Amino acid sequence: MIDTFLIVAPWATHIPVLDREKEEFDRDSGLVTLTGWYRNLRVTIKPDGEVVIGNSLPKYYCGSNVRTMRFGEVRDAVSELIGAFGIDPIWTKVCRLDLGATMQMTRPVSQYLSLLGDLPRTHPHYYESGKEWITDLWTISAYDKAIESNCEGNLLRIEDQLKKKVARQLGRALSLADLVDYDTFVWLTELWAGWYHRIPKLTRQVLVPTRRTKELDTQLAREALEQRGGVAELRRVVEGWPLDTRERSRMLGHIRDLGTGGNLAIDRKLISELDERVESERRLALVR
Repeated sequence: MIDTFLIVAPWATHIPVLDREKEEFDRDSGLVTLTGWYRNLRVTIKPDGEVVIGNSLPKYYCGSNVRTMRFGEVRDAVSELIGAFGIDPIWTKVCRLDLGATMQMTRPVSQYLSLLGDLPRTHPHYYESGKEWITDLWTISAYDKAIESNCEGNLLRIEDQLKKKVARQLGRALSLADLVDYDTFVWLTELWAGWYHRIPKLTRQVLVPTRRTKELDTQLAREALEQRGGVAELRRVVEGWPLDTRERSRMLGHIRDLGTGGNLAIDRKLISELDERVESERRLALVR
């Protein structure tokens, strides 16, 4: 469940051999810092001894960030990191923490993404493989992991970049020791699942009058029939459209079929599967 992280340790008793080691000039302090890479982790050593380490924890420990890290794996990865650098987990602050899970879906990921609506007071951002919901406290991303990682499969990735939210709720900064505490990990996992469940599914849209049933299906593809008030409400809306008698009869017949298991029933199945996968990932993440 832990994905990208950034930690700051006030000191380290020893530094492992770093790849691509080089000196960089720090404009803020006017001093020279040492940077390098330990496996996939970027490491910065400041003149006062402070050590900054960050990148993808699953790629560091599992070799791939496609994997969803369970609690046992996070615990072992953090313990290995503590041993490699000789850092004190209690005094090491977590300055960035992204939670994420990759789910194998039965249909193309684009079908699930099309069902996810907007959140109030957020700044939605769309990109090639997915969508983000952005606030000052957190950012949720849902995207096609197979496209992002150039691999096979219907892989839906949902990530929650927590930003300031954890510190506000805890009343203090998160420490590295918190990541190996089971109760804290449970709380973080619930945050990930909770923010997902706040995303509206099958968002309501204003229907644009059309004479084509296929176009109506396209417009309805993002919302559940019950959200519009059922077949009766949908019939009332369509009856107000400027259609001739034949067109209206055909459209109303199509709406009747939708109410008995048409395309919208498929969308509800997709949402049900998506919710079940999220809940399954939440439970699996807590495996000790």
